[in-house]
Amino acid sequence: MLAFSHRLMHWGSAADARAPAPRISLAFAAADPAFEKAYFPHAFLPMPSLDLRVALLAGQVLKNSSNEHVLTTRTRVSLFYRLFGTMAEVFDRDYCNEKRQVNQMFHLKLPRMSTTVNVPLEVKEESAEEGLTALLDGL
Repeated sequence: MLAFSHRLMHWGSAADARAPAPRISLAFAAADPAFEKAYFPHAFLPMPSLDLRVALLAGQVLKNSSNEHVLTTRTRVSLFYRLFGTMAEVFDRDYCNEKRQVNQMFHLKLPRMSTTVNVPLEVKEESAEEGLTALLDGL
């Protein structure tokens, strides 16, 4: 059993080499409003929309990014910030401010990508879904 924080626990183990199927693991989160306010209104529960779940995932990547090597370029930071921003109006104001600060911090910390005169400065606008798919394909 692993406890990544007071809010997320994960149970699982390595699969036996002779196992006929992959291992099974279980993760669950717990929250107490007396300890920490909710990131979004309870009206969206028990099953938030896919858009809201993707935005929350992006927000949590921004929040916990210091533990992982996911946000390694400004492009990735921008992708996750844009994914979060698609539903930002739903989230708690303090949670949104925290994401804005993390976005700014990473943009100051990470180097700019160099360009040459032969490279057009046009950027193809992609949907959040296309960007997430491309990011996951690259991992």
